[in-house]
Amino acid sequence: MTKKAKDRGPDRREAQAPPAGPAEAVGTKEPSPASGISRTGFDWVRENLEALIVAVILAVIIRHFAVEAFEIPTGSMANTLYGIHAWLECPNCSTEFNVALQSDSSTGKVQVDYRPLWVLEEECPDPRCTLGLHSRGPIGERMTPLRGPGSQVTCGSCGTRFQGKPGNYRQATAVEHDVRCPICHHVYLAAIEDENYTGGHKILVTKFAYAVGEPRRWDVIVFGFDPWKNYIKRLVGLPGERLEIWDGDIYIDGKVERKSAHPYIQDVLWTKISDSDVPERGLKPIRGERVEAWAEITPGGAGRKLGGPKNAEWKSAVRRWSLNALGDVAVLQYQRGFDNYYSYNLLSPNAAALGSYPPGVQVGDKKVAFTVKAAAATPAASPPPGASPAWGGENWVGAEIREGDYTFQLRIPVGPAGQGRKAILERLQDAGAGAGWQHLKAEHEVSIPVGSTAEIHLENVDDRVAARLDGVEIFAIEYTSLPAGANLADPPPEPSRMPEAHHVRLIASGIQAELESIRVHRDMYYIPLRHMTPWRGIQLGPGEYFAMGDNAPSSSDGRYWGSIPEKNLMGKALLVFWPGWPTNFQWKFIR
Repeated sequence: MTKKAKDRGPDRREAQAPPAGPAEAVGTKEPSPASGISRTGFDWVRENLEALIVAVILAVIIRHFAVEAFEIPTGSMANTLYGIHAWLECPNCSTEFNVALQSDSSTGKVQVDYRPLWVLEEECPDPRCTLGLHSRGPIGERMTPLRGPGSQVTCGSCGTRFQGKPGNYRQATAVEHDVRCPICHHVYLAAIEDENYTGGHKILVTKFAYAVGEPRRWDVIVFGFDPWKNYIKRLVGLPGERLEIWDGDIYIDGKVERKSAHPYIQDVLWTKISDSDVPERGLKPIRGERVEAWAEITPGGAGRKLGGPKNAEWKSAVRRWSLNALGDVAVLQYQRGFDNYYSYNLLSPNAAALGSYPPGVQVGDKKVAFTVKAAAATPAASPPPGASPAWGGENWVGAEIREGDYTFQLRIPVGPAGQGRKAILERLQDAGAGAGWQHLKAEHEVSIPVGSTAEIHLENVDDRVAARLDGVEIFAIEYTSLPAGANLADPPPEPSRMPEAHHVRLIASGIQAELESIRVHRDMYYIPLRHMTPWRGIQLGPGEYFAMGDNAPSSSDGRYWGSIPEKNLMGKALLVFWPGWPTNFQWKFIR
């Protein structure tokens, strides 16, 4: 569904004069007739002129030394900051998201291939589908543009054929494009009209930030580079450092830079790719097969169960998984992949709308969070045939994340506290692990009482895997995924980048439990250059900084033009203050 631009004008109300203050209030006392002093028209002009001059001087001083407003022209910092964009709504889950309207960064002129076409503005008759703007009709097996009122329509979301009402056909200027929802991954054909337009974020920049303090890594900064315009990017490299990119991560002086060491930054740079709290209507896309977010698999992970008793059941009415793993093990696996997909870039020539960028690469750094309520537990669970010893012997709930050669499993006991019950986070040994395989393990004495509700987070990011229980980090393991002797200029091993080398699983052993509010995120994936040209990193000298856009596939930044001299830094981005209408309120502090 294409949504109209959300910017709306303010209600215009006549200003009301404040009630008159007491006679002795400063600046309100009028000269009395007895004083013999009368005010002329020149006095009023002079006073207003003085007030105007003072206001202008203050504005210039504030703008020069303190705070200045800027407008974001492009999408190089999405999804932190938006350039000129259009709003869409998924017909399968009603998620609202936006896409960039490519524009000239100097003039702000939109560069989208809009064309005149007929559209039908009418909701699809399939009760599950909410696509409301249609531009294609069927001819045999092909879909062709509508030819006017009376044309038969094929829904670009679910493929339903129907006849629209004559009054709902109209001519429009729009661009047609395949769209993938960032949350449910439903693929559909959208008609994006030229009226669906929202200007770029307007932001305030504090110019004194670096007069009183030093620039810090991950700041969003504004700086001059070209003589005729300013840039806004995220500060990644500091003076004297050598910066390189390997497998989506930033390396400083040969060591991975962990964003989790900086408050708020990692939270900002997560991209949500699934959320069980968002109801889906179960639509099958017009092209391709529908993939469910989660599916039960055999405990060994060899494939989905084919018949027989099930230990997991999805209850769509309450958006919850019910696991019956009493005396057994239940395993759910996320099915939709971890490609580096940016819905924001779908109209860009630099990124494919229905694929990841770089093509085929899976993002290794990911997080799963969910809520569990354990209803019952058995004395002990037997491990399934051929499973790791970690599977059996305890009643527990947990999760598992795999990134290439590293598979980490979290197990939190369910039952009374104490009694030697320990939560365990460890690296599992894969079948193909060589002689150099290293076992990593952390333990913490904690458990989840039967009948209580707990929130569990497991994340693997920047060579650090960490677990949280009810918002408190209970343990973490740091490791090095860069193979011994490897060169940061070389690409990662190809097998570690394939889909089968990545997964997220939710696991329960020996308990009966309900799982809900399941969210999956992927981390920011940095790429050396968007055209995949070799990039050997950069050595920064004294007073030199390095900046990149958060939207790495669609950002011209330091990867192309090198470092930024300290003298060019103008300030630190503070907040987005526009758009600010009640129907499109995007105010936020920038991190």
